[in-house]
Amino acid sequence: MMSILLPILFAFGIMSLLAITFGALNRVTIETRQILQGLSFGCGAIAAMWVPVSFGDGILIDGRAIIVGLAAGFGGWKAGLLAALMAATYRLHLGGLGAVSGVAGIFTAAAAGSIWRVIVRLRDAVKPVQLLFLGALISLNTWSVFLLPMAVANELVWPVVPVLTIGALIGSLFMGTLIERERRMFQTERRLTADAFLDPLLGIPNRRSFNALVNRSIETAEDGDRRALMVLDIDHFKVVNDTYGHEAGDEALKFVANLATEVVGDQGHVCRFGGEEFAILLETRHFDSAAHISETLRHRICVTPVELNGTQINLTVSIGVALLEDFGKVAMSELFRQADLALYRAKRSGRNLVIFADELEILRTEAHIDLTKRRALRDAHNRMREGRVSNG
Repeated sequence: MMSILLPILFAFGIMSLLAITFGALNRVTIETRQILQGLSFGCGAIAAMWVPVSFGDGILIDGRAIIVGLAAGFGGWKAGLLAALMAATYRLHLGGLGAVSGVAGIFTAAAAGSIWRVIVRLRDAVKPVQLLFLGALISLNTWSVFLLPMAVANELVWPVVPVLTIGALIGSLFMGTLIERERRMFQTERRLTADAFLDPLLGIPNRRSFNALVNRSIETAEDGDRRALMVLDIDHFKVVNDTYGHEAGDEALKFVANLATEVVGDQGHVCRFGGEEFAILLETRHFDSAAHISETLRHRICVTPVELNGTQINLTVSIGVALLEDFGKVAMSELFRQADLALYRAKRSGRNLVIFADELEILRTEAHIDLTKRRALRDAHNRMREGRVSNG
C-alpha cells in the first residue's frame, strides 16, 4: 500500500509547481494560455510517469491521470487534450502490457475534467465540494484496469483502485485549492489594474489609460492611416447638477458615455478626460468619417431625451475636433491643444456645435480680413475729415 502512495505523493509535488505555472500563464491571451497550460500539464504528466509503481510486464501505476484531468478541468478542453496526447504518447513509448489500459485511463481523465468544467463553469470561486466532484469524475479512469487480462485486473482492483480514487479526490482538492488561489490573485490584480485605468463611474478608459491608447494607436499606424481627436464637453453641466442633483449629473455622464461608445463603435476609443469632458480618438483612413461621427454623436445626444429624477430633458454637447495625418510632425500635446481651441470656439459660438481645428484658421483669416477692412475704412474716413478741415 505504501509503495502505491509514493507516486501519488510525487504527483502532488508536480501539481504544486504546475499551480504556480498556471498562475503565471493567466496573464497571456486565452488561446495561447490553453496551449501553454496543455504543454505544462503534459510535461507534468510525463514527469509523474518517471516514478511509477510497477506490477510487472509494463503495468505502471502513477499520478498522470490526475494531472491530465486537472489540465482539462482548469485549463479547458484544449489544454486537456494536448496534455492527454503528450501523456498518451509517452505511455505508448514505455510500452508493456498496460500501455493500452494506461492510454484509455489518460483520455478518460481528460474527458472527466472537460465535463466537470462544463458543469461548474468556473465563473465564481470554486468550492471544495466541487473540487471533490472533479476528483470523483477523474477517478472513473480506473475502469481502464479491466482492459488488462482478467487475472491481472482482479489482482489490481482492490490494492490499486481505492488508492487511485482517494488520490484523485485529495489531488483535486489539493491542486484545485492552489489553482483557485492563483486565480483569485490574478482576478484581484486585474481588478486593481482596471481601477487604475478605468473610470469607476462610467467603466470607460480614464485619462491615464487614454494617453496610453493614443500612443499605441499612433505607434501601430500604417501608411494611409489617419487619426482624429474629438474633445466633447456637456453644455451647462453645472446647471444640470445644481438643478437635478449630483446623482442626476452622474446619470447624464453615463448617458453621454454610453451613446458615445455606441456611435464610435470599433472605430475608436472613448474616455472620460475629467469632469464633464470626454476625449475620443478615431482611427480612420478618411477624415469624412470623423465629421460624420462627430455630427451624428452631437445630433443623437441633442434629440434623445434623458430622464433625470423623473424629468426628461435634452442635453447638448459641444465638440472640438483636431485631425492628424502626418504622425511624425505633430505632437499629441499639440493635437490636444488644437482640439481644445476648437471646443472653446464651439462654446463661444453658442454651444451644441462641432468645430474642426482647421476651421479656426479660416475663421482667423476672415476675422483678419474684417479687421483690415475696418482699419481701411477708418483710415479713409480720417483722411476725408482731415481734407474737410484743411479746406475749411
